[in-house]
Amino acid sequence: MKKKRATIVKIIIVLVLILAAVSVYFYYSSNDQNDPFHPDFEFVIGNHYCMLYKYNGNKTDVVIPARARLRPVEEIGYLAFHSNKNVKSITIPKSVLGIALDSAFTGCENLEKFVVNDKNPNFSSQDGVLYNKAKTLIAKVPQAKTEVTIPASVTTIYEEAFIDCANLTSITLPNSVTTINERAFKDCTSLTSITIPASVTTIHAGAFAGCTSLTSVTFENIDGWVTFSSAIDVSDPVKNVEFFLNQESTIEVIR
Repeated sequence: MKKKRATIVKIIIVLVLILAAVSVYFYYSSNDQNDPFHPDFEFVIGNHYCMLYKYNGNKTDVVIPARARLRPVEEIGYLAFHSNKNVKSITIPKSVLGIALDSAFTGCENLEKFVVNDKNPNFSSQDGVLYNKAKTLIAKVPQAKTEVTIPASVTTIYEEAFIDCANLTSITLPNSVTTINERAFKDCTSLTSITIPASVTTIHAGAFAGCTSLTSVTFENIDGWVTFSSAIDVSDPVKNVEFFLNQESTIEVIR
């Protein structure tokens, strides 16, 4: 009789544990944006992955979780960290495959560095700057950066890569760079001069728009080689330079 009771008790315990596990599974499989294990984050839940929708915390060093609600965090969404004045460092896990680079970190004026997990297949970091995995594209520079050394592997400056880096006074582009995309250096208000290497073949519209302190642009090779988006006079490189810079101040173009 005692053995029978003990067996019944064990069965009941097992059933309770199973029910608890099932309840937890369905709870974390729901579409609720909140996760009690990560209270500072809001997520959009998909069938097999989730997207970081919003960071609501006030920490200076933010570590994005690799998983939420039993799913990998694969995306950092539009305006995820928008105008967060506290964050200084963002650590990106290996699970993140896509980032809304044009908006996810806008207004983070005290952001100093990105740290990317070495096993991330799509992104990497060096000296706090965000790159693609192969470091051929510079994707995003933290706004609080005062200086950046671009590795010689970089061929492309992504659109708005340096946007609002108001403390950046100078930048050296390596001879590997071929393309400077739209608004790449927009509103870098402390930037006073820049040298465009001979390797550059394309400069897109508004690349240096809003750089109100920029007074000197040196071209290692200006005649007949640069493609300017929205160019006004393809026969006159100097006019093109003045146009794409879109400055109110006087620009000295040095050949």
